[in-house]
Amino acid sequence: MVKLKLMDKIKETEKITPPRIMEAITAGFHTVSKHIDLILFPILIDLALWFGPQLRMGKILGPLFDEVNQRQLNNATADAAQTQMIEVSRETLNLFLDRMNFSSSISTFPIGIPSLLSFTGIKETPLGTPLMIELPSLEFGLLLIIVLSLIGILLGCLYFGAIARRILPETRKLNFFSSLTQIIQGFFLIGIFFLAIMAVVLPVSLLLTVAFLFSPAIFNFLFIAISFVLLWMVVPLIFAPHGVFAMQMNAPRALLTSYRLVRSFLPGTGLFALICILMASGLDVLWYAAPGKSWLTIIGIIGHAFIYTSLLAASFIYYRQGMDWMQKNINQFAKSIKI
Repeated sequence: MVKLKLMDKIKETEKITPPRIMEAITAGFHTVSKHIDLILFPILIDLALWFGPQLRMGKILGPLFDEVNQRQLNNATADAAQTQMIEVSRETLNLFLDRMNFSSSISTFPIGIPSLLSFTGIKETPLGTPLMIELPSLEFGLLLIIVLSLIGILLGCLYFGAIARRILPETRKLNFFSSLTQIIQGFFLIGIFFLAIMAVVLPVSLLLTVAFLFSPAIFNFLFIAISFVLLWMVVPLIFAPHGVFAMQMNAPRALLTSYRLVRSFLPGTGLFALICILMASGLDVLWYAAPGKSWLTIIGIIGHAFIYTSLLAASFIYYRQGMDWMQKNINQFAKSIKI
């Protein structure tokens, strides 16, 4: 009898296998191929950014950035490396203002719709020069960015929910109250992320500023070290949106479940994320090849939408398989205690 129980336990253990990264990615591409309508979300966002008006704040932020850089130069020591870093910072900020289209605020993260043309600064389209709108004041600009971001999060919730419904084993029909709950929890999750970021960014920025004034070498060391620590803290939370949209969890529970899943059962999540990032960013080089004034850009928009939606679908599949694997391990552990 004991031998039979031991054999059953061995067989049950053999059935419990962790999710495989490449299988999840392949399944994600297969899912989007069957439900190609999912790529309409990012395509429509990119078309709006391509042909729609571009919101600029160069006349407002330009003088402000110049004043900050001039103060840094006045306070800088005779160190040539520090002066050069300030000059590079000034050029980077000017390039940012020249290319920044604040309409791109509609493409949000971590819950949002991916966009190829966000932050690209398109100067010309096949239909001519896009409409450039200089915002009248910093306050109005910030208010408009907040409104666009809220709209982007709302659209992102609908996008994530649509993908999750295609991934679940049982096909879930669109339900108003369920979707409304997901949207509320999605906004709640973004709020938690925002507060956490502010709690980290403010002291870290102060520390890096002080380090930069003392020595660029210390600044670089601290920047790299802090980046690694933040990455180590953030990776376990990447599946928090998946818990909201795939498992109908509330935001705090989704965060805790994601942390528990990655830390205890899916340490390979970092590799999965790295592969997805490399695939996406590597193909972005191809999608950016066509100039903004060429109709060939539409090919890049479609390709970008398909790749990013497929990889997002793959993350939902990987998460679902990981949750199943975690639950099986917990059940098996409970049975072994009873035996």
